[in-house]
Amino acid sequence: MRKQIEELRRKAQQGSMQIQGEVQENQLKELLGVAFPTDDISDVPTGIKGADLIQRINAKMGLESGTIIWESKNTKSFSEGWITKLKGDQGIVKA
Repeated sequence: MRKQIEELRRKAQQGSMQIQGEVQENQLKELLGVAFPTDDISDVPTGIKGADLIQRINAKMGLESGTIIWESKNTKSFSEGWITKLKGDQGIVKA
């Protein structure tokens, strides 16, 4: 019973996985914004199929020269399915 109580306490402190994911995405977006200030970095809206972030690379004079998609995960185990999903998302936005 103590073990179960401790597990429930840990889960309550952890917060919802969706909120944690959004915080992680925001941190990544901020880091990319600092590292690449001329690029447009935008969120993929919640509920819309696609990666977490889209980075549109801007060359000099503001011309778009490419697109990178970003998917961020914080998990104990890796899933090969994420690679397949990311490649599909890449095709959607022509990244």
